[in-house]
Amino acid sequence: ALAVCLPVAVGSQGEQPISPHELGRIWDAEHVSPPLPPLVDHPEVVRRLTAIVPDAPDLFTLEKIGESIEGRSINYVRAGDGPLSVLLWSQMHGDESTATSALFDLFDYLRRHRQDPAVTRLLSRLTLHVVPMLNPDGAERFERRNAQSIDVNRDALRLQTPEGRALKSLRDRLNPRVGFNLHNQSWRTSVGSPPKPASISLLSVAYDEARTESAGRKLTKQICAVIRDALEPFAPGQIGRYDDEFEVRAFGDNITLWGTPVVLIETG
Repeated sequence: ALAVCLPVAVGSQGEQPISPHELGRIWDAEHVSPPLPPLVDHPEVVRRLTAIVPDAPDLFTLEKIGESIEGRSINYVRAGDGPLSVLLWSQMHGDESTATSALFDLFDYLRRHRQDPAVTRLLSRLTLHVVPMLNPDGAERFERRNAQSIDVNRDALRLQTPEGRALKSLRDRLNPRVGFNLHNQSWRTSVGSPPKPASISLLSVAYDEARTESAGRKLTKQICAVIRDALEPFAPGQIGRYDDEFEVRAFGDNITLWGTPVVLIETG
């Protein structure tokens, strides 16, 4: 999660706020995410979210932006007050849970290190808008789809799901500059020749079949490159580029089309 946000905060000034190895050391020492992210359920997410605001009320705000079919809350956390608005959402597929836990590591890092120069810059340059666990009903069953048996990530046009409508409404309200669509890839995904397991894959998401490179897509390609450079020491030769085929129904593709260029992150 830190590798996502810090490169965006650095921007074009060329600053190196903190080294990847230092981030790795901090994560080893301080992470709050559990060893088995699939076991993080909706009550655990709600407990963690309702705890972070009292711990740092001047840093985090919490808002309920909708409910799932089965009445589970869909929540949104805001941190920072910078001019560049960033939207991150996780677990729109209920069985893709790694990023949900990683986001709580991000929240705890910001809280513990808010006086550090790198974090001060991040919070002054970015406003982070975070939706952890967009599909709580799917997470309850550890299934890809929601309780309607609809793939929320294929509901960007018809908006049949309350989860999809909540995400679309938040995007339209915030009009963020960049979005991060956080997923888990198949364990069979490989990269390179001879192939190695892909520890993580990145993608600047297309918004049309021609894969047109707009200013927004150029920005997300640059962000992917910075993230790749930050992660390469930890997984050399095992960082992939995800399939960039345009999917007319998908949220990442359409959010890019609607004006918020999206970086797709598929963790292993």
